[in-house]
Amino acid sequence: MSLAWLGPAWACAVCGAGQGNDQGAYLEMSIVLSLLPLALIGGVAWWVRGQARAARDAAG
Repeated sequence: MSLAWLGPAWACAVCGAGQGNDQGAYLEMSIVLSLLPLALIGGVAWWVRGQARAARDAAG
């Protein structure tokens, strides 16, 4: 109930600033947020491949 009395909050400093230089920040963060999941998946795949190679080398 007390949450209803809070005032509106800005999503982020860039969104609420309105200085005109937001486009660069939006573009940069869009690139980061697009590439981050791909990098995480690639890192996990690289680690799994390394683990599989180590297990294969240890077995034979």
